[in-house]
Amino acid sequence: MQEIRSVWRLALAFIDIALHRRGPEELPASQFLTGVALVLDVSVGLLSLWVLGVFQTDALLLFLDCAFFLAYVFVTLRLFRHERRFAQTTSALLGTDVLFNLIGLPLALWGRAAAVPPESVTAPTLLRLLLLLWWVDVSGFVLGRAIGRPYFVGVLFVILYVMASLSIRDLLAPAAS
Repeated sequence: MQEIRSVWRLALAFIDIALHRRGPEELPASQFLTGVALVLDVSVGLLSLWVLGVFQTDALLLFLDCAFFLAYVFVTLRLFRHERRFAQTTSALLGTDVLFNLIGLPLALWGRAAAVPPESVTAPTLLRLLLLLWWVDVSGFVLGRAIGRPYFVGVLFVILYVMASLSIRDLLAPAAS
């Protein structure tokens, strides 16, 4: 029973981070927590790919993107001489990413079920765009706190990550993009 309460408190901590009520510094600096968050993030990502029917084409890209993401966060923290915050920062980023992926999965399924052309604007498409913007907001918030810089600096670093990640993805799998 105590373990369930601990897991629930941790889930609430990630929700609080997503709502800007807590920062990454309030999480334990635990490599175990980072590892659990990483496994959960990859598992939810793979589940999403499987449910959406793109597991075969995008699974490897998911692993590469995850590795690039972790390297990017480490290099960013190192740039500002805060690499000691890596465990807390990645735990916060990966934990909130799990939340966003879980929220986004029904939206993606709704969009897929609507069977409309990809270029058309639908409610699921707009909601997924808002979810993406929220992810950028939260990730920028976490990164800004982790590097000890204002919120907008964190958001700029997240936008740079997204642009670099999409460019790398396009290089590795131009047909899948």
